[in-house]
Amino acid sequence: MFVYVPCIGNRQAICVPERQVYGDQFVTATVKVRGDKLYFLTQKGARRFRLLATSLAQPGIAHAQVIVPEGRAVISSFALAREGLYVLEREGATSRLLRVAENGLHSRPVPLPFDGYIDTPVTDPRQSGALFDMQGWVRPPRVFSYDLGGYRAGTGNPTTRPSGRRNSATP
Repeated sequence: MFVYVPCIGNRQAICVPERQVYGDQFVTATVKVRGDKLYFLTQKGARRFRLLATSLAQPGIAHAQVIVPEGRAVISSFALAREGLYVLEREGATSRLLRVAENGLHSRPVPLPFDGYIDTPVTDPRQSGALFDMQGWVRPPRVFSYDLGGYRAGTGNPTTRPSGRRNSATP
């Protein structure tokens, strides 16, 4: 996988010509840019992935900062929000969601309503919080919202199947 950055800077007049930021040695599928930083997941040196950040001005894995190191759980995705990053980890059939500072110095788990599987969190980098779809062994999928004020289940309506029927724990 190769990532190309077409423009660095806020104004078209100071755009740098498109150039390759990194190549196959990174072994990644998730890449996000905020300001002059490129955040990415990599398996290089980490079987369960780790989250790194590198400068767009001088990109490279050799100079990358570790934001979330490899741990017992597999880091499966991340999303950018105004207050930092939301990192999704999976250990077996159970997911964890972490809120991590952009520099990686502070991390805290997002309190979840129950143990279960979380689909990739959805964020808006200009807004606080994250939306995520969560389900358990005997709990139907529901969409939840979390922000700095805490966990909110107001959006926790069962998701609707394409057929129009609601998901349920029993067939």
